[in-house]
Amino acid sequence: MAEATKPVAEDEAAPADEQGAGDGEQGAGTEEKPSPPAIDRGRRWFSLSGAVPLAVFLVEHILTNASALGGESSFDRVVGRLQRLAILPVIEIVFIFAPLAFHVGYGIKLTREGPPKDVEPGLPQLLHRLLRISGFVVLAFVLVHLWHLRFQKLFFGLGGSAFYSKLTLDMSWTKWGVPWIAFGYLVGIAATTFHFAYGLITAAATWTRIPRRRAMIGGILLGAVLFVTASATVVGLSTGMRLWGSESQPGPCGSLVPSARRAPPARP
Repeated sequence: MAEATKPVAEDEAAPADEQGAGDGEQGAGTEEKPSPPAIDRGRRWFSLSGAVPLAVFLVEHILTNASALGGESSFDRVVGRLQRLAILPVIEIVFIFAPLAFHVGYGIKLTREGPPKDVEPGLPQLLHRLLRISGFVVLAFVLVHLWHLRFQKLFFGLGGSAFYSKLTLDMSWTKWGVPWIAFGYLVGIAATTFHFAYGLITAAATWTRIPRRRAMIGGILLGAVLFVTASATVVGLSTGMRLWGSESQPGPCGSLVPSARRAPPARP
């Protein structure tokens, strides 16, 4: 009886061996699609520093400056409310300057290392290169912007109530008929909003499961809205254009030029 049952055991074992071989073939088939390379921790924090604190600050900063489209009183009211915050220095150091310093330092490190291997050739590689170039343009723009206002306030006594006059004077300054400072601001705004939009797209791919197409649409739309808003602010400061408010239209240099009102008739 033992000899009779032995062939049966071998026959039952045969399908199991074949099944194991089939599983091995299936496993070999799945190995043909390698998983995407893991992103190191430094690049993750680099992406997060740009997508959360710096992105939030950029949106707030553009909307705050857009209050200039309502005139000097509107701008002074909004900016003055922020300047009176007792916790403002802590917010700026913790949520703006510290993330900015890390983002700039690590961005320079990544630029020196060259493009990552997981970037596909063609358009993605071109966009990644533009992202790196725009980062250096944004850095120069931020330093110039800090010099125009923040450093003037810290070291040269510029008061917060004079920000509007300072901005309108700078934006309306011309040389050979060209408003060079305003033009430079437009270039800086374009680089900043592009860096912001494409940075959000890459951050969404790094930290979320949002489909890339949806992330691209959202990033492009948000970047375009911020670009138009900031550009309109620059044009308004340089030309005196107003979108709301009941104040008289300022001259080309804002509050530094008296408004063109008709003088009352002289009494005999």
